[in-house]
Order: sequence, then C-alpha cells, then structure tokens
Amino acid sequence: MENETIMQIDQIWVRKRGSLIPVPVMAIQYISVVNQHCMIHAGEFTLQVRYNLGTLQEWLPNDVFFRVHRKYVVNAKFVTTLRRNSVNIGEMQFPLSRANRRRLFEVLSQNRIGRRRRKASKPGLGA
Repeated sequence: MENETIMQIDQIWVRKRGSLIPVPVMAIQYISVVNQHCMIHAGEFTLQVRYNLGTLQEWLPNDVFFRVHRKYVVNAKFVTTLRRNSVNIGEMQFPLSRANRRRLFEVLSQNRIGRRRRKASKPGLGA
C-alpha cells in the first residue's frame, strides 16, 4: 500500500503593499472580483490582492470553497441561506449560476441536520 501525503493549507500568504500577510484559510468568508481586482473578505477585514480568482481558488480546499458565480468564491462553512439562484453569507447575497448549483447543493445537503421526513400513512386508512 502506498503512503499518501495530503497537504492541508492552513493559511495563504498574500502580498499587500510590499509585505506578505498571512490569511487563515478558514477565516475567509468569500472572495469577490471588483473592477478586475480580487478582494478577500475575512471577518472584519478585506484585502485587495493581485491574484486572479482562479489562482486563489486553486490554493483553497475545493471541498469548502465553491465558485458560485464568475465573480465569487464562497466558503461553504459561512453559508447561511441557499436558494435556487442565490447564496447568502449573513446579509450578503451572491448569485448562484446554474453550472455551479448542483455541486454546491450536493455538498451542503450532505452536511444537513434537519432533513424532512416523509409523513407515514396512518394505519387502516387509504388502501
């Protein structure tokens, strides 16, 4: 049996005004593109970085971070509401493209706690 090494990235280092700043991966709520610049939103701070969205997404765990639209990547752990065409993280609403909807629904539904149960038919009725 082969030994496999799985590399977990706890933080990414981003360049900000000539300095490198560590950003804890799990603190990142979402990444957006504004005027051709990527913005990393993590808690109380937002960092503008010079990387493109695809590059940033490659650095992040793909079972947690999802491209929901061409301009947005969201951290599934911060999703508060999921609708057919949108995703919310708190008060922020992001469009959800048809192409990315199915995968996000599948992953989030696997972690769902309150699944609806089918109503059982009452004995002696209907037949």
